[in-house]
Amino acid sequence: MRRLMRKIACAGLLSVAVDNASAQQQTNEERVLLTTEDSAGRTVELRVTEKQLAATRPWVPERQPPPLSIAAAVTAAKKRVKPERPADLYVVGIQLQATSIGTASNPATDFRWYYIINMFDLADSRNAVPPMEKNVAVLMDGSVVTPVVPASPAR
Repeated sequence: MRRLMRKIACAGLLSVAVDNASAQQQTNEERVLLTTEDSAGRTVELRVTEKQLAATRPWVPERQPPPLSIAAAVTAAKKRVKPERPADLYVVGIQLQATSIGTASNPATDFRWYYIINMFDLADSRNAVPPMEKNVAVLMDGSVVTPVVPASPAR
């Protein structure tokens, strides 16, 4: 009987270790918030890890204002795109979007919200070619998501 109990206890510990490893792996997975193009015409992705998303505060729109104001999100986005002259950037769109973390069984705790700020550089509007819209994702903690050029698929 003792031997059986040890086996059950060991199996239980193994199960917990596997569950913890799985949860840790999940937090390091990347999530693509947006796929767009950069000024060179390359496809770029705005990616965050589950861990980055989990570090932001949950927000329930029906209960309180967002943790980060629109003005603060726009300021952060402009500073990232053109730190030397953020006033040159003109906002043409703002989306507020949510993504789920975990199982999404409880919207009050399992959703994380972010802004997508669309803007263009007024300096570029003087050219013969229309200015390219820049898309920036800003998390509710004020961090700006860095665009990443996805790796080309192996052939």
